[in-house]
Amino acid sequence: LTAEMDMGGMPASITSKAEDVPVNLNGVENVRGIRSSATMGVGGQKVTIVQTTITGTVNGNDFSVMGTEGVSQDVLTGLAQTQADRLRG
Repeated sequence: LTAEMDMGGMPASITSKAEDVPVNLNGVENVRGIRSSATMGVGGQKVTIVQTTITGTVNGNDFSVMGTEGVSQDVLTGLAQTQADRLRG
């Protein structure tokens, strides 16, 4: 998705995208991993924000963990598994 606009005479844009990320968690239903990014540009300057979210269900309880671009996929998956294990009891 991309939107372009004019901000007081300066060109501006926002581009966002999302993609599935494969995630395997033990004992978790409805597991989903999504990596989303948003790039904002104003007057030739751009900044991109990347975030990965892992969600799932354990014993009827939904949970999610999120990490920004600097968090590795392995660390985030480990955190999600730890959260799932806590919910399982």
